[in-house]
Amino acid sequence: MKKIDINVFFGRWGIRSKGCYSIPELRHNLEKHKVESAAVTSTVALVTDTKAGNQWLLEEIPKNKHGLKPAICVNPYWGEGDIKAFFEKDTPLVRLFPALHNYSLQNEKLLAPVLSYFEPQKNPLVLLTAGVTPQFAALAPVVGFNPAINWPEIIAFARGHPKLNIVVTGSAPEYFQVEDFANMLKSNPNLYFETSCWHQAGLLEKICRLGCAHKIMFGSAFGILDMGSAVEKIMFASISENEKKLVFYENAAPFLQT
Repeated sequence: MKKIDINVFFGRWGIRSKGCYSIPELRHNLEKHKVESAAVTSTVALVTDTKAGNQWLLEEIPKNKHGLKPAICVNPYWGEGDIKAFFEKDTPLVRLFPALHNYSLQNEKLLAPVLSYFEPQKNPLVLLTAGVTPQFAALAPVVGFNPAINWPEIIAFARGHPKLNIVVTGSAPEYFQVEDFANMLKSNPNLYFETSCWHQAGLLEKICRLGCAHKIMFGSAFGILDMGSAVEKIMFASISENEKKLVFYENAAPFLQT
């Protein structure tokens, strides 16, 4: 079964894993699990030095090389000139991390230079790390970010930018909140979630039973977490083969131009 991984990391991540430093290692893991394409973010850009990490990523992984799509982490506090300089590199994917860079998604003035990048794109996509699931909240003081997930702010951002497709990463609903979560996905056509922090197959099963398989994308967070367990979680979930195809590949394919 073909796969696209929407949430992969490249570089050092000493807190939970040894990280992934080389293209051959990354490609080996992708090929091992039959992942044809992946959106890749630098761990250095994510938590240490955003600009330096992005530059390293763009040098190591040119666009479309080996099916790898660089996803640069953009800090809107850089200023319009610096933001434009990175966008001129023709990077297809962008990750926003308000939980780390300490800004609100409702700050339209601050985000304007970033959002203007997406305007001419036919099918724009942004990866949004707006907080983390509770089991990872203990890492927040170590990495230095606010783990709280502001669901109303995410919904307002999605509704305020209906042409921008948003994949929320690193987050998952509590099992008892799945019905509300499904209703949120159904009422926001441009909002998606990825599965790297969905540690229960039952969560995915319930989401699919509620008719939201078309709003979920496969993500492993490889480079921080294990890709094999991420694949198995979906492969052995009690969902239909068609739903697995949607999650593993078809939902992400239009955005990664695969």
